[in-house]
Formats: sequence, C-alpha cells, structure tokens
Amino acid sequence: MDKIDNSFLADVVYEKIKQMIVDGDLVPGSKISKKEIAKSLAVSLTPVNEAISRLSGEKLVKVVPKEGIYIRDLNDQDLAETYAIRAGLESVAARICALEAKDSDIESLAHFFSKYNLPIPSFETKEYMMEDQSFHTTILRIAGIPMLVDLEGFYGYMIKSYEHGLMRPPNDTLSEHKAIIKAIQSRNAKAAAELMMEHHLKSRKRILSMMKGNQ
Repeated sequence: MDKIDNSFLADVVYEKIKQMIVDGDLVPGSKISKKEIAKSLAVSLTPVNEAISRLSGEKLVKVVPKEGIYIRDLNDQDLAETYAIRAGLESVAARICALEAKDSDIESLAHFFSKYNLPIPSFETKEYMMEDQSFHTTILRIAGIPMLVDLEGFYGYMIKSYEHGLMRPPNDTLSEHKAIIKAIQSRNAKAAAELMMEHHLKSRKRILSMMKGNQ
C-alpha cells in the first residue's frame, strides 16, 4: 500500500481545525492539544505540527513557548481592522466584476437576496447569514483573482471565529447588498467599488462605536 502523503494530510488537518474554530468547537482563548487533535483525526503528529504552523502564521492560533497553543482571542480592535482590510479587498473585487466579468457571471448575482424584503423576520437570520457569506465569496470568485479569494478567506475566517454571525442585522444590510448587485449589473464600476467599501466600513464604524460605549 502506498504511504499517504503527509503534505496532503496537513492540508486536511489544517482545514479541519480551521472549521472547528469557525463552528465554535474550538473557543477563542482556549488551549488545544496537538496529541488530542492527532488522536481525534487519526493521524500522526507530523501533519498536525504542519497545520498548527500554518494556522500560527495566519494568526488564528497563538503558540506560547513553554505554555502551549491557544486559539487566538480576537478583540474589538482586531475585528475593526479586519473589516477595514476587507473593505479594500472587496471594493477592488466589485470594481473588477463591473468592468470585466462575463455577462453570465453577472447574471448569476441576480438570485442573491431576491427572496428577502424588509422587515426580515428573525427566524430567517441564519439563512440570510449563509447567503451573505456566499454573496461575498461569489464576488471574489467572479473577479477572477485567486489571491483576493485567499486573503478574503483568511479575514472571513477571522470574523466568523470571533462573532459566529453578522456584525449588523439583515435589516441594516439588505438594501446595501441589493445596491451593490445593481451597480455591478449596470457595469458601474465606480459605484460598485464605493458601495462595497461603505458596506464594510459601516460594520467597522459600528465596532468602533461599541468600543467607545464600553470605555
């Protein structure tokens, strides 16, 4: 039997741990054991070590010498900075979509949020959240720049691992999402970029406002 490539296993372990962070199975600030992870995933320590090294480089885990490995506990300032970065990344993607995307790709945006009207009932929040995440990922995919997708994936994971939900309620963001879609469909690159930028900066502003209120 051929030996399983450890680099492949490291990728699998990396994705498993990252998903556990997003799902809340690994709580921010909690200590994790490489031996326990290896045992639960039925792998050796080698791919676990490689996965932890990658997660440490992405700031999702923190390795404290002589103490252990901890899931990074993001604070409000970290989250505010993350939204500022996403504002820049996704505004570029939205601009590229409006300028360069194929008509068929732009048409595929039409189904996003089409079923929702204000006010959105609370029982639809989870479904809206999933559509929200899919929408932003689709914009980046259509833009056709793999590096943007990778960066967004990293910052998106940071946000989801911190809050497990939406920073602003659906009733606040629905009109913003629809306006972004309309601008891209109209091939209005400037408006698409500005609307996407403002969309994320409003979330950043809300975090900063919450921080001031807690002082």
